[in-house]
Amino acid sequence: MELPLQVNVLVSFVLPLALTAFLNGVTVSHLVALCSQVPSTSAPGSPTPSHVELTSEERRTPPLGGQASLVRHKDSCRLRRLQHSVQVLRAIVAVYVFCWMPYHVRRLMYCYVSDDGWTGTLYNFYHYFYLVTNTLFYVSSAVTPVLYNVVSSSFRKLFLKALGSLCREHHRMEP
Repeated sequence: MELPLQVNVLVSFVLPLALTAFLNGVTVSHLVALCSQVPSTSAPGSPTPSHVELTSEERRTPPLGGQASLVRHKDSCRLRRLQHSVQVLRAIVAVYVFCWMPYHVRRLMYCYVSDDGWTGTLYNFYHYFYLVTNTLFYVSSAVTPVLYNVVSSSFRKLFLKALGSLCREHHRMEP
Protein backbone atom coordinates (compact mmCIF):
# COMPACT_ATOMS: atom_id res chain seq x y z
CA MET A 1 0.00 0.00 0.00
CA GLU A 2 2.89 2.38 0.63
CA LEU A 3 4.36 2.40 -2.89
CA PRO A 4 1.12 3.34 -4.73
CA LEU A 5 0.57 6.16 -2.23
CA GLN A 6 4.11 7.44 -2.75
CA VAL A 7 3.65 7.34 -6.52
CA ASN A 8 0.34 9.13 -6.12
CA VAL A 9 1.97 11.88 -4.01
CA LEU A 10 4.70 12.19 -6.62
CA VAL A 11 2.26 12.41 -9.53
CA SER A 12 -0.42 14.54 -7.85
CA PHE A 13 1.74 16.95 -5.83
CA VAL A 14 5.49 16.92 -6.49
CA LEU A 15 5.39 16.86 -10.30
CA PRO A 16 2.67 19.55 -10.65
CA LEU A 17 4.52 21.68 -8.09
CA ALA A 18 7.81 21.26 -9.94
CA LEU A 19 6.16 22.02 -13.29
CA THR A 20 4.34 25.06 -11.90
CA ALA A 21 7.49 26.35 -10.23
CA PHE A 22 9.53 25.80 -13.41
CA LEU A 23 7.02 27.51 -15.71
CA ASN A 24 6.56 30.39 -13.28
CA GLY A 25 10.34 30.66 -13.06
CA VAL A 26 10.54 30.95 -16.84
CA THR A 27 7.80 33.56 -16.78
CA VAL A 28 9.51 35.50 -13.99
CA SER A 29 12.82 35.45 -15.86
CA HIS A 30 11.07 36.91 -18.92
CA LEU A 31 9.42 39.54 -16.74
CA VAL A 32 12.78 40.39 -15.17
CA ALA A 33 14.25 40.74 -18.65
CA LEU A 34 11.41 43.12 -19.51
CA CYS A 35 12.07 45.04 -16.29
CA SER A 36 15.72 45.39 -17.26
CA GLN A 37 14.63 47.08 -20.48
CA VAL A 38 13.16 49.86 -18.35
CA PRO A 39 15.96 52.39 -17.77
CA SER A 40 17.67 51.50 -14.51
CA THR A 41 20.71 53.75 -14.31
CA SER A 42 21.61 57.04 -15.72
CA ALA A 43 24.82 58.93 -16.08
CA PRO A 44 24.99 62.47 -14.74
CA GLY A 45 23.43 64.76 -17.31
CA SER A 46 21.84 61.85 -19.14
CA PRO A 47 18.31 62.43 -20.45
CA THR A 48 17.36 58.88 -19.34
CA PRO A 49 16.39 58.81 -15.65
CA SER A 50 17.17 55.92 -13.34
CA HIS A 51 14.44 53.80 -11.79
CA VAL A 52 15.10 55.47 -8.43
CA GLU A 53 14.78 58.88 -10.05
CA LEU A 54 11.55 57.77 -11.73
CA THR A 55 9.90 56.61 -8.54
CA SER A 56 11.07 59.51 -6.41
CA GLU A 57 10.11 62.03 -9.08
CA GLU A 58 6.75 60.33 -9.51
CA ARG A 59 6.05 60.63 -5.79
CA ARG A 60 6.84 64.34 -5.82
CA THR A 61 5.01 65.41 -8.95
CA PRO A 62 2.65 63.79 -11.41
CA PRO A 63 3.65 63.83 -15.06
CA LEU A 64 2.95 67.32 -16.35
CA GLY A 65 3.30 66.81 -20.05
CA GLY A 66 6.02 66.70 -22.59
CA GLN A 67 7.43 63.64 -24.28
CA ALA A 68 10.13 62.85 -21.67
CA SER A 69 7.66 63.02 -18.79
CA LEU A 70 5.23 60.72 -20.61
CA VAL A 71 7.96 58.18 -21.35
CA ARG A 72 9.16 58.20 -17.73
CA HIS A 73 5.59 57.72 -16.48
CA LYS A 74 4.94 54.83 -18.91
CA ASP A 75 8.22 53.14 -17.96
CA SER A 76 7.43 53.48 -14.27
CA CYS A 77 3.90 52.08 -14.72
CA ARG A 78 5.25 49.22 -16.81
CA LEU A 79 7.80 48.37 -14.13
CA ARG A 80 5.11 48.36 -11.44
CA ARG A 81 2.87 46.08 -13.54
CA LEU A 82 5.73 43.65 -14.14
CA GLN A 83 6.63 43.58 -10.44
CA HIS A 84 2.97 42.99 -9.57
CA SER A 85 2.83 40.07 -12.02
CA VAL A 86 5.89 38.47 -10.42
CA GLN A 87 4.30 38.81 -6.99
CA VAL A 88 1.07 37.19 -8.17
CA LEU A 89 2.96 34.27 -9.74
CA ARG A 90 4.80 33.73 -6.45
CA ALA A 91 1.49 33.90 -4.59
CA ILE A 92 -0.05 31.24 -6.87
CA VAL A 93 2.80 28.82 -6.14
CA ALA A 94 2.68 29.61 -2.41
CA VAL A 95 -1.09 29.03 -2.29
CA TYR A 96 -0.67 25.72 -4.09
CA VAL A 97 1.96 24.56 -1.61
CA PHE A 98 0.06 25.90 1.41
CA CYS A 99 -3.21 24.24 0.37
CA TRP A 100 -2.00 20.90 -0.95
CA MET A 101 1.08 19.98 1.11
CA PRO A 102 -0.89 19.33 4.34
CA TYR A 103 -3.23 17.03 2.42
CA HIS A 104 -0.36 14.91 1.18
CA VAL A 105 1.38 14.97 4.55
CA ARG A 106 -1.83 13.61 6.07
CA ARG A 107 -2.00 10.85 3.47
CA LEU A 108 1.62 9.90 4.11
CA MET A 109 0.98 10.01 7.86
CA TYR A 110 -1.86 7.54 7.44
CA CYS A 111 0.39 5.27 5.43
CA TYR A 112 3.42 5.34 7.73
CA VAL A 113 1.86 5.26 11.21
CA SER A 114 1.51 1.63 12.19
CA ASP A 115 -1.68 0.28 13.72
CA ASP A 116 0.05 0.14 17.11
CA GLY A 117 1.15 3.77 16.83
CA TRP A 118 -2.35 5.27 16.77
CA THR A 119 -2.80 6.65 20.25
CA GLY A 120 -5.93 8.52 21.27
CA THR A 121 -4.14 11.86 21.00
CA LEU A 122 -2.71 11.05 17.57
CA TYR A 123 -6.09 9.85 16.34
CA ASN A 124 -7.78 13.07 17.56
CA PHE A 125 -5.07 15.14 15.87
CA TYR A 126 -5.51 13.14 12.67
CA HIS A 127 -9.28 13.62 12.75
CA TYR A 128 -9.00 17.44 12.95
CA PHE A 129 -6.05 17.50 10.57
CA TYR A 130 -8.22 15.56 8.09
CA LEU A 131 -10.92 18.24 8.29
CA VAL A 132 -8.41 21.06 7.83
CA THR A 133 -6.57 19.43 4.92
CA ASN A 134 -9.75 18.63 3.02
CA THR A 135 -10.95 22.20 3.51
CA LEU A 136 -7.61 23.57 2.30
CA PHE A 137 -7.60 21.67 -0.98
CA TYR A 138 -11.08 22.97 -1.74
CA VAL A 139 -9.96 26.49 -0.79
CA SER A 140 -7.13 26.25 -3.31
CA SER A 141 -9.67 25.87 -6.10
CA ALA A 142 -11.47 29.01 -4.96
CA VAL A 143 -8.36 31.14 -4.35
CA THR A 144 -6.73 30.69 -7.76
CA PRO A 145 -9.46 32.54 -9.73
CA VAL A 146 -9.34 35.32 -7.12
CA LEU A 147 -5.60 35.70 -7.67
CA TYR A 148 -6.08 35.84 -11.44
CA ASN A 149 -8.83 38.38 -10.90
CA VAL A 150 -6.44 40.56 -8.92
CA VAL A 151 -3.78 40.53 -11.61
CA SER A 152 -5.75 40.66 -14.83
CA SER A 153 -8.36 43.19 -15.82
CA SER A 154 -9.09 41.17 -18.98
CA PHE A 155 -9.79 38.06 -16.84
CA ARG A 156 -12.08 40.18 -14.66
CA LYS A 157 -13.99 41.50 -17.70
CA LEU A 158 -14.40 38.02 -19.22
CA PHE A 159 -15.49 36.58 -15.88
CA LEU A 160 -18.11 39.29 -15.37
CA LYS A 161 -19.31 38.86 -18.95
CA ALA A 162 -19.67 35.10 -18.49
CA LEU A 163 -21.41 35.60 -15.16
CA GLY A 164 -23.78 38.13 -16.72
CA SER A 165 -24.68 35.77 -19.56
CA LEU A 166 -25.30 32.95 -17.06
CA CYS A 167 -27.61 35.19 -15.05
CA ARG A 168 -29.52 36.25 -18.17
CA GLU A 169 -29.97 32.59 -19.22
CA HIS A 170 -31.16 31.69 -15.72
CA HIS A 171 -33.79 34.46 -15.78
CA ARG A 172 -35.03 33.33 -19.23
CA MET A 173 -35.56 29.77 -17.96
CA GLU A 174 -37.72 30.83 -15.00
CA PRO A 175 -41.48 30.97 -15.80
